Amino acid sequence: MKLSKHTPIKIQGGGIAGLSAGIFLKQAGYDPIIYEKNKACGFSRHGDIEGLETWNFCSNPIDFFTQLNIPIDFNFKPENKITVHFDNSPSVQIVDKNPFFYFVKRGMEKGNIDKELQTFALSIGCEIRFEYTPEIEHISIIATGSKKANAYIQGITFDTQLPDQTYLFLNDSITKTGYGYLVIWDGQATLSVAYKKSESQDILNKLKNKCKEKLEIDLPENANSFASYGSFDINAPKVDNDGRMFIGEAGGFQDYLFGFGMNSAIHSAYYAIKSIAHSEDYKLLIKKNIIPHMKASLLNRYLFEKLNEKQKYNICKQLSNSTQPLQILQKQSNYTFKKKLMFKLLNRKLNIL
Repeated sequence: MKLSKHTPIKIQGGGIAGLSAGIFLKQAGYDPIIYEKNKACGFSRHGDIEGLETWNFCSNPIDFFTQLNIPIDFNFKPENKITVHFDNSPSVQIVDKNPFFYFVKRGMEKGNIDKELQTFALSIGCEIRFEYTPEIEHISIIATGSKKANAYIQGITFDTQLPDQTYLFLNDSITKTGYGYLVIWDGQATLSVAYKKSESQDILNKLKNKCKEKLEIDLPENANSFASYGSFDINAPKVDNDGRMFIGEAGGFQDYLFGFGMNSAIHSAYYAIKSIAHSEDYKLLIKKNIIPHMKASLLNRYLFEKLNEKQKYNICKQLSNSTQPLQILQKQSNYTFKKKLMFKLLNRKLNIL
Protein backbone atom coordinates (compact mmCIF):
# COMPACT_ATOMS: atom_id res chain seq x y z
CA MET A 1 0.00 0.00 0.00
CA LYS A 2 1.62 3.27 -1.16
CA LEU A 3 0.63 6.49 0.61
CA SER A 4 2.23 9.90 0.23
CA LYS A 5 4.34 11.36 3.03
CA HIS A 6 2.77 14.72 2.21
CA THR A 7 -0.74 13.59 3.11
CA PRO A 8 -1.73 12.80 6.71
CA ILE A 9 -2.49 9.12 7.29
CA LYS A 10 -5.55 8.70 9.45
CA ILE A 11 -5.96 5.95 12.02
CA GLN A 12 -9.25 5.18 13.70
CA GLY A 13 -8.74 3.96 17.25
CA GLY A 14 -6.22 4.94 19.92
CA GLY A 15 -5.67 1.62 21.65
CA ILE A 16 -2.41 -0.32 21.65
CA ALA A 17 -2.70 -1.08 17.92
CA GLY A 18 -3.61 2.46 16.87
CA LEU A 19 -0.95 4.13 19.01
CA SER A 20 1.69 1.68 17.78
CA ALA A 21 0.70 2.35 14.17
CA GLY A 22 0.91 6.10 14.72
CA ILE A 23 4.35 5.81 16.31
CA PHE A 24 5.68 3.56 13.54
CA LEU A 25 4.31 5.93 10.87
CA LYS A 26 5.90 8.99 12.46
CA GLN A 27 9.22 7.20 12.77
CA ALA A 28 8.98 6.33 9.05
CA GLY A 29 8.52 9.99 8.11
CA TYR A 30 4.74 10.17 7.76
CA ASP A 31 2.24 12.41 9.51
CA PRO A 32 -0.35 10.25 11.28
CA ILE A 33 -3.59 11.45 12.80
CA ILE A 34 -5.07 9.13 15.43
CA TYR A 35 -8.78 9.44 16.19
CA GLU A 36 -9.80 8.25 19.65
CA LYS A 37 -13.48 8.28 20.58
CA ASN A 38 -12.76 8.77 24.30
CA LYS A 39 -11.13 11.71 26.06
CA ALA A 40 -7.84 9.82 26.48
CA CYS A 41 -6.19 6.62 25.34
CA GLY A 42 -6.85 3.90 27.90
CA PHE A 43 -9.97 5.69 29.14
CA SER A 44 -12.00 2.47 29.29
CA ARG A 45 -9.35 0.67 31.37
CA HIS A 46 -8.95 0.89 35.13
CA GLY A 47 -5.46 -0.27 35.93
CA ASP A 48 -6.24 -3.89 35.11
CA ILE A 49 -3.16 -6.02 34.66
CA GLU A 50 -2.48 -7.73 31.34
CA GLY A 51 0.50 -9.58 29.95
CA LEU A 52 2.77 -9.53 26.94
CA GLU A 53 3.22 -13.28 26.48
CA THR A 54 6.60 -14.68 25.48
CA TRP A 55 5.72 -17.91 23.68
CA ASN A 56 4.37 -16.72 20.34
CA PHE A 57 5.86 -13.74 18.47
CA CYS A 58 9.00 -13.04 20.46
CA SER A 59 10.58 -14.34 23.65
CA ASN A 60 11.18 -10.84 25.01
CA PRO A 61 8.49 -8.29 24.05
CA ILE A 62 10.27 -5.57 26.04
CA ASP A 63 13.36 -5.96 23.86
CA PHE A 64 11.06 -5.78 20.84
CA PHE A 65 9.85 -2.34 21.97
CA THR A 66 13.47 -1.23 22.26
CA GLN A 67 14.27 -2.53 18.78
CA LEU A 68 11.36 -0.43 17.49
CA ASN A 69 12.80 2.67 19.21
CA ILE A 70 9.91 2.91 21.67
CA PRO A 71 11.14 3.96 25.13
CA ILE A 72 10.21 1.69 28.02
CA ASP A 73 8.56 4.42 30.09
CA PHE A 74 5.71 2.16 31.20
CA ASN A 75 5.96 -0.08 34.24
CA PHE A 76 6.32 -3.79 33.64
CA LYS A 77 6.94 -6.94 35.63
CA PRO A 78 8.40 -10.20 34.30
CA GLU A 79 6.59 -13.26 35.65
CA ASN A 80 8.24 -16.67 35.57
CA LYS A 81 6.11 -18.48 38.17
CA ILE A 82 2.43 -19.44 37.86
CA THR A 83 0.35 -21.53 40.24
CA VAL A 84 -2.49 -23.45 38.58
CA HIS A 85 -5.63 -24.49 40.47
CA PHE A 86 -8.16 -27.26 39.76
CA ASP A 87 -11.30 -28.60 41.42
CA ASN A 88 -10.31 -32.20 42.06
CA SER A 89 -6.53 -32.21 41.66
CA PRO A 90 -3.76 -30.60 43.69
CA SER A 91 -2.47 -27.19 42.68
CA VAL A 92 0.55 -27.13 40.39
CA GLN A 93 3.35 -24.56 40.26
CA ILE A 94 5.05 -23.98 36.92
CA VAL A 95 8.40 -22.18 37.01
CA ASP A 96 10.92 -21.20 34.36
CA LYS A 97 14.11 -19.16 34.51
CA ASN A 98 12.61 -16.93 31.80
CA PRO A 99 9.31 -15.02 32.05
CA PHE A 100 6.03 -16.41 30.72
CA PHE A 101 4.65 -12.87 30.67
CA TYR A 102 5.74 -9.29 31.03
CA PHE A 103 2.85 -7.78 32.97
CA VAL A 104 1.75 -4.21 32.31
CA LYS A 105 -1.13 -2.11 33.62
CA ARG A 106 -3.77 -0.64 31.35
CA GLY A 107 -5.35 2.80 31.58
CA MET A 108 -4.77 6.53 31.80
CA GLU A 109 -2.55 6.62 34.90
CA LYS A 110 1.13 7.49 34.64
CA GLY A 111 3.19 4.34 34.21
CA ASN A 112 0.39 2.44 32.47
CA ILE A 113 1.18 1.29 28.95
CA ASP A 114 -1.72 3.16 27.27
CA LYS A 115 -0.75 6.42 28.96
CA GLU A 116 2.96 6.14 28.19
CA LEU A 117 2.44 5.15 24.54
CA GLN A 118 0.11 8.14 24.18
CA THR A 119 2.71 10.43 25.79
CA PHE A 120 5.47 9.16 23.51
CA ALA A 121 3.30 9.41 20.39
CA LEU A 122 2.51 13.05 21.18
CA SER A 123 6.16 13.81 22.01
CA ILE A 124 7.36 12.75 18.55
CA GLY A 125 4.67 14.74 16.74
CA CYS A 126 1.76 12.35 16.28
CA GLU A 127 -1.57 14.15 16.25
CA ILE A 128 -4.31 12.60 18.39
CA ARG A 129 -7.86 13.91 18.13
CA PHE A 130 -9.92 12.86 21.12
CA GLU A 131 -13.69 12.43 21.40
CA TYR A 132 -14.14 12.38 17.65
CA THR A 133 -15.08 9.68 15.17
CA PRO A 134 -14.34 10.57 11.53
CA GLU A 135 -16.14 9.38 8.43
CA ILE A 136 -14.87 5.97 7.41
CA GLU A 137 -13.95 7.04 3.88
CA HIS A 138 -11.20 9.30 5.25
CA ILE A 139 -9.51 6.51 7.22
CA SER A 140 -6.50 4.44 6.08
CA ILE A 141 -6.02 2.17 9.13
CA ILE A 142 -8.77 0.67 11.27
CA ALA A 143 -7.71 -0.04 14.86
CA THR A 144 -11.05 0.23 16.63
CA GLY A 145 -10.94 -3.03 18.52
CA SER A 146 -13.34 -5.89 18.13
CA LYS A 147 -16.77 -5.64 16.54
CA LYS A 148 -17.70 -9.29 16.90
CA ALA A 149 -17.75 -11.06 20.26
CA ASN A 150 -16.11 -14.48 20.26
CA ALA A 151 -15.08 -14.45 23.90
CA TYR A 152 -16.06 -12.50 26.99
CA ILE A 153 -14.11 -11.12 29.92
CA GLN A 154 -15.37 -10.23 33.40
CA GLY A 155 -13.22 -9.14 36.28
CA ILE A 156 -12.42 -6.89 39.19
CA THR A 157 -9.44 -4.82 40.23
CA PHE A 158 -8.62 -4.01 43.85
CA ASP A 159 -5.85 -2.88 46.18
CA THR A 160 -4.17 -5.45 48.38
CA GLN A 161 -1.27 -5.85 50.78
CA LEU A 162 -0.55 -9.36 49.55
CA PRO A 163 2.82 -10.06 47.91
CA ASP A 164 3.21 -10.34 44.13
CA GLN A 165 1.87 -13.65 42.79
CA THR A 166 0.09 -15.12 39.76
CA TYR A 167 -2.60 -17.80 39.65
CA LEU A 168 -4.36 -19.59 36.80
CA PHE A 169 -7.72 -21.27 37.42
CA LEU A 170 -8.56 -24.26 35.21
CA ASN A 171 -11.47 -25.41 37.34
CA ASP A 172 -14.29 -27.06 35.40
CA SER A 173 -16.71 -25.68 37.99
CA ILE A 174 -15.86 -22.16 36.76
CA THR A 175 -15.54 -22.70 33.01
CA LYS A 176 -14.88 -25.79 30.91
CA THR A 177 -13.64 -23.92 27.84
CA GLY A 178 -12.05 -20.80 29.35
CA TYR A 179 -9.94 -19.91 32.36
CA GLY A 180 -9.65 -17.54 35.27
CA TYR A 181 -6.61 -15.72 36.58
CA LEU A 182 -5.46 -13.63 39.50
CA VAL A 183 -2.44 -11.36 39.19
CA ILE A 184 -1.15 -9.43 42.20
CA TRP A 185 1.53 -6.88 41.48
CA ASP A 186 2.81 -3.93 43.51
CA GLY A 187 -0.21 -3.67 45.79
CA GLN A 188 -2.81 -4.04 43.04
CA ALA A 189 -4.71 -7.10 41.86
CA THR A 190 -6.71 -8.18 38.84
CA LEU A 191 -9.08 -11.13 39.15
CA SER A 192 -10.66 -12.05 35.83
CA VAL A 193 -12.28 -14.84 33.87
CA ALA A 194 -12.39 -15.46 30.10
CA TYR A 195 -15.24 -17.55 28.78
CA LYS A 196 -17.70 -18.25 26.00
CA LYS A 197 -21.21 -16.80 26.03
CA SER A 198 -22.80 -20.19 26.67
CA GLU A 199 -21.05 -20.28 30.06
CA SER A 200 -21.77 -16.72 31.14
CA GLN A 201 -24.25 -17.34 33.97
CA ASP A 202 -22.80 -16.03 37.27
CA ILE A 203 -19.31 -16.95 36.10
CA LEU A 204 -17.42 -14.15 37.85
CA ASN A 205 -18.98 -15.02 41.20
CA LYS A 206 -17.92 -18.63 40.64
CA LEU A 207 -14.33 -17.42 40.23
CA LYS A 208 -14.56 -15.18 43.28
CA ASN A 209 -15.81 -18.05 45.41
CA LYS A 210 -13.11 -20.38 44.10
CA CYS A 211 -10.48 -17.72 44.81
CA LYS A 212 -11.68 -17.44 48.40
CA GLU A 213 -11.77 -21.22 48.76
CA LYS A 214 -8.36 -21.98 47.24
CA LEU A 215 -6.41 -18.92 48.40
CA GLU A 216 -8.38 -17.75 51.42
CA ILE A 217 -8.32 -14.22 50.07
CA ASP A 218 -10.97 -11.79 51.29
CA LEU A 219 -12.08 -9.84 48.24
CA PRO A 220 -13.12 -6.24 48.97
CA GLU A 221 -16.73 -5.20 48.51
CA ASN A 222 -15.69 -1.98 46.75
CA ALA A 223 -13.61 -3.60 44.02
CA ASN A 224 -13.76 -2.00 40.57
CA SER A 225 -15.62 -4.18 38.08
CA PHE A 226 -14.82 -4.38 34.37
CA ALA A 227 -16.12 -6.34 31.42
CA SER A 228 -15.19 -6.60 27.77
CA TYR A 229 -15.29 -8.94 24.82
CA GLY A 230 -12.79 -10.01 22.22
CA SER A 231 -12.72 -10.92 18.57
CA PHE A 232 -10.74 -14.03 17.69
CA ASP A 233 -11.52 -14.27 14.01
CA ILE A 234 -8.91 -15.56 11.61
CA ASN A 235 -11.34 -14.82 8.74
CA ALA A 236 -11.91 -11.17 9.66
CA PRO A 237 -11.04 -8.78 6.78
CA LYS A 238 -7.45 -7.59 6.79
CA VAL A 239 -7.89 -5.11 3.92
CA ASP A 240 -11.23 -3.87 2.61
CA ASN A 241 -12.21 -2.98 -0.97
CA ASP A 242 -11.03 0.60 -0.48
CA GLY A 243 -7.58 -0.45 0.72
CA ARG A 244 -8.12 0.26 4.41
CA MET A 245 -5.99 -1.99 6.61
CA PHE A 246 -7.35 -3.61 9.77
CA ILE A 247 -5.01 -4.09 12.70
CA GLY A 248 -5.33 -5.47 16.23
CA GLU A 249 -8.67 -6.98 17.14
CA ALA A 250 -10.34 -5.02 14.33
CA GLY A 251 -8.55 -7.47 12.04
CA GLY A 252 -9.34 -10.44 14.26
CA PHE A 253 -5.69 -10.77 15.34
CA GLN A 254 -5.33 -12.59 18.65
CA ASP A 255 -3.81 -15.57 20.36
CA TYR A 256 -6.68 -18.04 20.69
CA LEU A 257 -5.41 -19.79 23.80
CA PHE A 258 -4.05 -17.62 26.66
CA GLY A 259 -2.75 -14.46 24.99
CA PHE A 260 -3.96 -10.98 26.00
CA GLY A 261 -3.90 -9.50 22.48
CA MET A 262 -1.28 -6.77 22.88
CA ASN A 263 1.41 -8.71 21.03
CA SER A 264 -0.96 -9.25 18.11
CA ALA A 265 -1.92 -5.56 18.15
CA ILE A 266 1.68 -4.35 18.05
CA HIS A 267 2.85 -6.81 15.40
CA SER A 268 -0.13 -6.22 13.09
CA ALA A 269 0.51 -2.45 13.38
CA TYR A 270 4.18 -3.01 12.58
CA TYR A 271 3.41 -4.95 9.40
CA ALA A 272 0.76 -2.46 8.31
CA ILE A 273 3.25 0.40 8.47
CA LYS A 274 5.96 -1.75 6.87
CA SER A 275 3.59 -2.28 3.95
CA ILE A 276 3.09 1.49 3.65
CA ALA A 277 6.72 2.50 4.04
CA HIS A 278 8.16 -0.17 1.75
CA SER A 279 5.25 -0.69 -0.66
CA GLU A 280 4.81 -4.28 0.45
CA ASP A 281 1.60 -6.28 0.38
CA TYR A 282 0.02 -6.17 3.85
CA LYS A 283 -1.92 -9.39 3.27
CA LEU A 284 1.26 -11.25 2.34
CA LEU A 285 3.14 -9.87 5.36
CA ILE A 286 0.32 -10.97 7.65
CA LYS A 287 0.04 -14.36 5.95
CA LYS A 288 3.75 -14.98 6.49
CA ASN A 289 4.28 -13.53 9.96
CA ILE A 290 1.01 -13.59 11.94
CA ILE A 291 -1.45 -16.06 10.44
CA PRO A 292 0.79 -19.09 11.25
CA HIS A 293 0.73 -18.09 14.94
CA MET A 294 -3.05 -17.73 14.78
CA LYS A 295 -3.49 -21.12 13.15
CA ALA A 296 -1.31 -22.80 15.77
CA SER A 297 -3.16 -21.09 18.63
CA LEU A 298 -6.55 -21.87 17.06
CA LEU A 299 -5.62 -25.54 16.91
CA ASN A 300 -4.34 -25.39 20.49
CA ARG A 301 -7.61 -23.80 21.60
CA TYR A 302 -9.65 -26.50 19.87
CA LEU A 303 -7.61 -29.22 21.58
CA PHE A 304 -7.77 -27.40 24.94
CA GLU A 305 -11.56 -27.30 24.84
CA LYS A 306 -11.65 -31.06 24.31
CA LEU A 307 -9.73 -31.74 27.51
CA ASN A 308 -11.33 -32.58 30.81
CA GLU A 309 -9.93 -31.17 34.02
CA LYS A 310 -7.84 -34.25 34.78
CA GLN A 311 -6.17 -34.04 31.37
CA LYS A 312 -5.45 -30.34 31.92
CA TYR A 313 -3.91 -31.22 35.26
CA ASN A 314 -1.68 -33.89 33.67
CA ILE A 315 -0.39 -31.38 31.09
CA CYS A 316 0.30 -28.80 33.79
CA LYS A 317 2.03 -31.47 35.85
CA GLN A 318 4.33 -32.23 32.92
CA LEU A 319 5.11 -28.52 32.60
CA SER A 320 5.75 -28.36 36.33
CA ASN A 321 8.17 -31.27 36.18
CA SER A 322 10.08 -29.74 33.25
CA THR A 323 13.10 -27.51 33.73
CA GLN A 324 12.10 -25.59 30.58
CA PRO A 325 8.30 -25.34 30.47
CA LEU A 326 8.41 -22.11 28.48
CA GLN A 327 10.33 -23.88 25.73
CA ILE A 328 7.53 -26.48 25.58
CA LEU A 329 4.91 -23.72 25.26
CA GLN A 330 6.94 -22.02 22.54
CA LYS A 331 7.25 -25.30 20.63
CA GLN A 332 3.51 -25.92 20.88
CA SER A 333 2.86 -22.37 19.59
CA ASN A 334 4.97 -22.85 16.47
CA TYR A 335 3.19 -23.73 13.25
CA THR A 336 5.20 -26.87 12.63
CA PHE A 337 4.69 -29.39 9.83
CA LYS A 338 2.72 -31.57 12.25
CA LYS A 339 0.57 -28.60 13.24
CA LYS A 340 -0.08 -27.84 9.55
CA LEU A 341 -1.38 -31.36 8.98
CA MET A 342 -3.56 -31.18 12.09
CA PHE A 343 -4.91 -27.79 11.05
CA LYS A 344 -5.85 -29.12 7.61
CA LEU A 345 -7.83 -31.89 9.25
CA LEU A 346 -9.49 -29.40 11.60
CA ASN A 347 -10.28 -27.10 8.71
CA ARG A 348 -11.98 -29.92 6.81
CA LYS A 349 -14.08 -30.68 9.89
CA LEU A 350 -15.03 -27.11 10.86
CA ASN A 351 -14.54 -25.24 7.57
CA ILE A 352 -12.54 -22.50 9.32
CA LEU A 353 -11.00 -21.01 6.18
